[in-house]
Amino acid sequence: MKRLIAAIALIAPLCAHAGSWFQFEAGSGAAYGQTLNDGVWYQQGAAQNSLHTFTPAFLVGVTGELVRSDAVGLRYHIDYVYFGSQRASCQCVSDDDYNPHAHQVVKPNAATSAFAGSGHVQGIAATLDAGYNYGAWRFGAEAGPWVFWETWHEQAAPTGDWIDVSHKTVPQLSWVAGANITHGALTLSYRYYNLPQRWNPYPALLRAAHVVTFVYRY
Repeated sequence: MKRLIAAIALIAPLCAHAGSWFQFEAGSGAAYGQTLNDGVWYQQGAAQNSLHTFTPAFLVGVTGELVRSDAVGLRYHIDYVYFGSQRASCQCVSDDDYNPHAHQVVKPNAATSAFAGSGHVQGIAATLDAGYNYGAWRFGAEAGPWVFWETWHEQAAPTGDWIDVSHKTVPQLSWVAGANITHGALTLSYRYYNLPQRWNPYPALLRAAHVVTFVYRY
């Protein structure tokens, strides 16, 4: 009986705090994508140029407390993240006829070709989140690796007929870092997602993204 009571005494705190080390979280917000240089899938100075990189963002995953005291704590997050869709199009000129630094077409009456593309980014982020507790508020900073897939479908018509020049989507390893403010079960989160480009054989649109989400933990 004493052994049973001792076992219950050991297990009870774990059961009582199970929700603290394993909880679901979900959120939504907005993402602003940073593109590659002017001249890659869009030309600011070209005719009918259109660029859209401000998109919805969504997150769903699990989180929990690894270390906790009255003042500080350490959380983990393992999240599926999605933001998109991004779009870009223009009546583009050749690279020789365009100055990307001045954002200008440099040759009068230069021949143009139609370009149009769209895509999105998704991936799995795993971060450690160190936080400081002040009253009912928690202020955190997080960082970690993430594996992402950037999809980019691009069509071009250099000779009048549309051809496929899309980016081949492959998993890539990069990093994410950010900061957050939590009150109760609700968190306001900012994250910077690094998106290194792989030309295979063509690049995608984005090189990084700033993402702000409201995340609810339950």
